[in-house]
Amino acid sequence: MINALALGIKSSDAVVALKARNVEALNLSAEQIEQLALKLGATKKELGMAETVKRYANAGRWLDAFLALGFLQRSVLNYLKTNPEKKDQAVLVIVGGWLQGGRCVTHVISQNYTAEVSNILREPRLVELIKKNMDELAPTYLNDPLVMKISNLLPDIKKRVSVGFHEPVKEEDVKWLHETFGGLVTEITPKGVEKISAAAGEKKKEIPAEKK
Repeated sequence: MINALALGIKSSDAVVALKARNVEALNLSAEQIEQLALKLGATKKELGMAETVKRYANAGRWLDAFLALGFLQRSVLNYLKTNPEKKDQAVLVIVGGWLQGGRCVTHVISQNYTAEVSNILREPRLVELIKKNMDELAPTYLNDPLVMKISNLLPDIKKRVSVGFHEPVKEEDVKWLHETFGGLVTEITPKGVEKISAAAGEKKKEIPAEKK
């Protein structure tokens, strides 16, 4: 359970590191993705792009590194999705990536809050979809205390991001979301989370141009 969630988190870290063009953080994330994917049963076949990502990053070929990272993530997820006994793990990988992505975005927004920028968090349908997929997990996964905790928090998360098309997410709700996402991520990967995220560029003050 926790390895699948952690894999999603590290995949999100890799994207942030790549956008920040931080070679050290990207190499570390790629190594962690490989280690976690192997624990979930993936083989070197699915992980062949991990070394390619690092090679391109070290050469400063960032577009190629981005494409290779996408192929790596897709390959691992396809492996999980096409193996019936692994499908639930694929859902948790996606959930882990969403939690870390939410953690990073809410950090930036809370540090640079404006009503207009906060609307980037308006994604109630995405939360609904995550809830639906988590509710369909096998009992072995659904009854895990951490998975249950995440699932039980989703209705409150949805409530806070359910605003009008041009309406703001309240500043206090942005802070709550950041604390909630951060707490869950820390429970999943308690060691080195702040170090990796900071190295990947989380503390940059710019608001991302594209919606997460």
